[in-house]
Amino acid sequence: MIPECTTNKIDLQGLGKRSVDLKFDGGRITSDAGALLLRETDNVFQVADKFADCFTDFRDQSKVELNYVFGLSRNQRLQRAVAVEMEEARKLHEKTGLPARIYRDFGYKTLKSWSRTRRVVGKAEYLAKGANHRFVVTNILRRRKAGRDLYEKTYCGRGDMENRIKEHQTQLFSTRTSTHRMESNQLRLWWSSVSYMLMNLLREYGLKDTELECVCVNDSQ
Repeated sequence: MIPECTTNKIDLQGLGKRSVDLKFDGGRITSDAGALLLRETDNVFQVADKFADCFTDFRDQSKVELNYVFGLSRNQRLQRAVAVEMEEARKLHEKTGLPARIYRDFGYKTLKSWSRTRRVVGKAEYLAKGANHRFVVTNILRRRKAGRDLYEKTYCGRGDMENRIKEHQTQLFSTRTSTHRMESNQLRLWWSSVSYMLMNLLREYGLKDTELECVCVNDSQ
């Protein structure tokens, strides 16, 4: 809804060095600044917090465990921490001509922002184009998951999951809702989901151990 009762300018919190102004004298137009307005509204009225207070978590908090694995931007300190592993990966790459990767599990704490030391897994990978450093930070204990499995199966598995969702949306058109009835749009979503399940079963069983094992929907047609 475009308010027409005021032409007063409202000053919003800026984005970096840019100032953000909210005006209502532009007529019936809109812009992407609606998200900024929602942010300011929530900061003032605490809408999200009040909404969360409407729900009660009946779980036993002593038995609730929240684990995380986040990508960590590389810096000189992190790269020095895996310098030995990177040198070993370089020698292995020069010997075999293939990509080589070695993982190191270590404790790390930022100079200012972190309050304590956290577990970091560093991947020292050497490719034809040179060194490739990657790092993740997690609260999953080492005895529960080794560094290589944590990075390749848990962290990279999340990225593969996002690719599968993207495949479902873009190649099977699960987000297309071009009809005017909810039932027909829901049916279309069902057909897209059934098609994806069949395609996934084909890749998992019918194409296993072949060059088409990881084929996309578009490439399989």
